[in-house]
Amino acid sequence: MTIQPWGKHVLGLSSDAHLDANDVAGYVDGAMEPAARSHAAAHLASCDACRAEVADVSAVATAIRTRRHRRALLIPAGAVAAAVILLVMVPTGQAPRSARREPPLATVISPSAITPIGSVSSSIKFVWTSVPHADRYAISVFDSLGATLWQHETTDTSVAVPSTVHLHHFVPYYWRVEATTGFDRATQSDLVGFSVRPRAP
Repeated sequence: MTIQPWGKHVLGLSSDAHLDANDVAGYVDGAMEPAARSHAAAHLASCDACRAEVADVSAVATAIRTRRHRRALLIPAGAVAAAVILLVMVPTGQAPRSARREPPLATVISPSAITPIGSVSSSIKFVWTSVPHADRYAISVFDSLGATLWQHETTDTSVAVPSTVHLHHFVPYYWRVEATTGFDRATQSDLVGFSVRPRAP
């Protein structure tokens, strides 16, 4: 069987069609229509290749957003530093005192949720992007009131919900994952919402 890209996907076709570049970008940016995103999420839960591509694109997008945020913070900081230099300029002929520079801030990449997001099928598998130097991930699932339903630690970037955790149909749930990158250092994803719909007969 020839596998067609998702860009040519028609609702009702098999979910084994791979995501194309536009689908990956739309999924990471959250620009997909709900029905298309649901089909993509179902495919990502079982396709390692597409899941890896979404993870790579999501990590790059997160790094770019972080750099832009840092640049926005550094511009006013640079103006303040210039003003301080003008105020403390030494008289002519006097050697300036050496200044110690702080080490540059390292860009911290947080994990990003891949699936589930929005309305998903009853087969729940949590998938997220990897974080450099992370030695473990802790996932937490909450109900609509914020109570913790399930927590789990793993070294992988995906985990299936155990049969002991019962998620009701059409009820809002939330989840996030925290990556541990060293002693007393961790970074976590945004809180993501999802609901479970019954399987089609």
